[in-house]
Amino acid sequence: MATNYPGPYEMRLFYNANLGNPEHVMHLSLDLPDVPDPGDTFDLIDVQRHSGVTHTLEFETEVLLTLLQPIWPALTDFSRAELWKYEALTFNSDFVSAYTPVITNGTAATASIVAGQAIVTMRTVAGGIFKLSMMESYLVAGARQSFPTGNAAVNALADYFTSLDHAWIARDNARPFAALHFMPGQNERLWKRLYRPS
Repeated sequence: MATNYPGPYEMRLFYNANLGNPEHVMHLSLDLPDVPDPGDTFDLIDVQRHSGVTHTLEFETEVLLTLLQPIWPALTDFSRAELWKYEALTFNSDFVSAYTPVITNGTAATASIVAGQAIVTMRTVAGGIFKLSMMESYLVAGARQSFPTGNAAVNALADYFTSLDHAWIARDNARPFAALHFMPGQNERLWKRLYRPS
């Protein structure tokens, strides 16, 4: 089976649902039209969307956070984003930049689910899978759903990732183009860490 490597760049979004578990990290791969220097700020780093339009990494991060915001309640803290560069065909990475978001909290009226994990999967144009994992949001466990789901925020997120209006790629270096499944559930490791500490 082929190995799916991250990168060539990866944006790491750090967030904490303040439910007693550690900070979570959302990992999103992307490519960049130019090589940034270490320490370049997000507003100086250009990203090219699949549509061909160029924006800054700061802009792209805030667009993503606008879509993520309704999935977590106000207690959730989106603390920072980091950009890392990967060596080709490895899991070795070097730090490039950090960013403190303008959007720092969720807006959902429903409380977060302790140890909850919601996964959205999408098919890529190369035939692979793009997977987005969301930890301790308000999305409750239930049956696997196809798209469109009964959740407007999840549908909006999938519409964004399957459009050309973003720069994110899967680990097969291809863009997602078709939403497959929404799978709300529980992360057993997180649940045990909270309720059965060793």
